Amino acid sequence: ALVSPVVYLRQTLWQLHSALASRARHGQANGEALLTLDPGWVRVNPRAGWWLDVAAFEQAYSLCRETAGWDLTDPQAQALEAAVVLYRGDLIEAWYQDWCIHERDRLQLTYLAMLDQLMGYCEARRSYAKGVGYGHCILRYDPARESTHRQLMRLYYHSGDRTTALRQYERCAGAMASHFNVQPSRETVALYHQVRTDR
Repeated sequence: ALVSPVVYLRQTLWQLHSALASRARHGQANGEALLTLDPGWVRVNPRAGWWLDVAAFEQAYSLCRETAGWDLTDPQAQALEAAVVLYRGDLIEAWYQDWCIHERDRLQLTYLAMLDQLMGYCEARRSYAKGVGYGHCILRYDPARESTHRQLMRLYYHSGDRTTALRQYERCAGAMASHFNVQPSRETVALYHQVRTDR
């Protein structure tokens, strides 16, 4: 006999509710259940004292979304550094429902924006190696992001590694050609010539 999807949903919700209620009783929340179940609807209990990584991630970004990396205060940068550690990969990678794809893309763009801000902060504070690390994280997700390649060129150059700065330009040109079949912009080419001539 076939089992109705509604039965599966009820069983799953009951199991989830039971597991979460058990954790709440053992001190992992403020004693309130995370889910409130009633006939016909299910909702997250806003009074439950549960911590959610996505909420913490988004809250950190909302506090400094409008601030350029160069202008971040030390507490803002620390909040962003803690937030980027929470991002351990794309949201539910195996799901392809429209809502999930939208949220996955939105969270990834937020992550990249945070990393970009941290690169600017590191450049302003002369923490070049740390800034390079953030840049490489960005390029793992977006290898043809030209502004990140430029910033990496500057970070390498200011750290005294002109050779790697020039190599970064070659990586940029290769990524732009393979992804978009275009050359780097004038701004990137001008930076390359400045680095090459040690200016």
